[in-house]
Amino acid sequence: MIRRPRKRMTLALLKRHIDRRFATKADLRQFATKRDLRRFATKADLRFATKEDVAALEARMGAGFAGVARQLDSLNQKIDAVLDYAKGETRLHTTVLGEHENRLRDLEAGAIG
Repeated sequence: MIRRPRKRMTLALLKRHIDRRFATKADLRQFATKRDLRRFATKADLRFATKEDVAALEARMGAGFAGVARQLDSLNQKIDAVLDYAKGETRLHTTVLGEHENRLRDLEAGAIG
């Protein structure tokens, strides 16, 4: 369904509006051709894959996933190290600020009393 335009159009505006809705030859050049698609596997090619081919593919995929898992483990270790450092720094700052607060309270009590 074509929506009705909000304002009246001239013939030139109508032609431009309609032309935008359809692909031109220049637009079709960006799509894949039969020649481009020949290099990809078809269903027939996959139907005749041997068990060895499937096993080799599974091995390659397993190795790839193992590599990703190793990288994630390494990243987790780095994040844990940063968090441990931050927790230690937080404890240190909490201790120092607590001591500072106690000293101020003692000085105020001595000045008042």
